[in-house]
Amino acid sequence: MSIEKRISPESLAEQWDVKVTTIRKYIRDGKLRAAKFGRGYRIAESDAEAFAAANTANIQTTVYDPAAGGDGTNIKVTKP
Repeated sequence: MSIEKRISPESLAEQWDVKVTTIRKYIRDGKLRAAKFGRGYRIAESDAEAFAAANTANIQTTVYDPAAGGDGTNIKVTKP
């Protein structure tokens, strides 16, 4: 049996390039699972990865071809 690595909200915020208040809001809203240890929280790596996978948009772009017409806004964002 192995113990899974846990990450602090501060470390996760740095990894994801967001504010720590954003991570804490996800925890408070129940969107991101975390365990309370003393006065702080720790997030299991698997929970962070699952959250990221579920909340990352797939961005598909196409090259703008003026000969094909259109206005050049050929960016499509889809969620998995």
